[in-house]
Amino acid sequence: MRRLRLRLIVVALALLGLVVLASLEQQALRRAANLRIAEGVAGYLSMAVPASPYGDFAADRLISTVSRIEGSAWWHAGLQVLLGGTPVFDDAIVPPGAAVVPLPGPRGVDTLGQVAVWDAALSRGFPGASWILAAATFLVAGLANTRRAGWLWPMLGTVLLFLAIRSMLAETRESGRMAAETTLAHVGPLAALLVLDQRFPTEALGRLGPTIVVAESPDSIAAAQGWKEGDDGGRATVAITRGDGRVIELATVPPAMDGRLLTLGVLGGGIVLLLAMLPPITPRRPPRPPARGDGASIPR
Repeated sequence: MRRLRLRLIVVALALLGLVVLASLEQQALRRAANLRIAEGVAGYLSMAVPASPYGDFAADRLISTVSRIEGSAWWHAGLQVLLGGTPVFDDAIVPPGAAVVPLPGPRGVDTLGQVAVWDAALSRGFPGASWILAAATFLVAGLANTRRAGWLWPMLGTVLLFLAIRSMLAETRESGRMAAETTLAHVGPLAALLVLDQRFPTEALGRLGPTIVVAESPDSIAAAQGWKEGDDGGRATVAITRGDGRVIELATVPPAMDGRLLTLGVLGGGIVLLLAMLPPITPRRPPRPPARGDGASIPR
């Protein structure tokens, strides 16, 4: 019984480690999406809000522009703009994990404040399939460590472990795709406002962030917007039609993932789990010699 409890503790810790590693990687991707959106808002404000006679922002126009962004139907994130440490929204408290970027002045120089964005990445819901498969793997591992388990439960546990790891990696890739799509879902409408304003050339859209790629093409050859797969990987795209019929395409790729820690965790945790799910091996004891009764004669 003690050996069974020890094996179950090892299985639980290994599964928990795998799930935590995958969750940390997905959280890093969400933070990257928040950072990209904050850069887009900062670039938009530096172009769309006119300057005051003193060279800084016209305060009333800045407040109305930020309020219009925050109240739009397409905006699904926390937003705060600080000028000299003074927040524009009194009721919006910047959480510790928010993405904060500098806010350039109206002419693109002299940092005049900061833009903070948080909770921008969308979610598929919780728990994911990997959590359910991990729980099923733990239950099967308990059955696999019984004395009469045989090899059926260990084989089933191995299959469930493989599916759980595959689901963790798939959910991580999906988080990267959602981070790219969420970025354009928030930055794309800001770009559309600039495109429809004839004061801003197409080149000005490059100030919406270093991860936003801008391309211009005739309407006749413009590709459909959405997720696109290419030779160098997938990317999220959105198309904006100008008044002259030409199409501006914005594209961004998923944030780069440092998958070394996740890969090492998957390999190490998988090996530990496979060893822990092997059925217990009970060594055979030599047969005891028959006991000689008292008073038995010893043959000569």
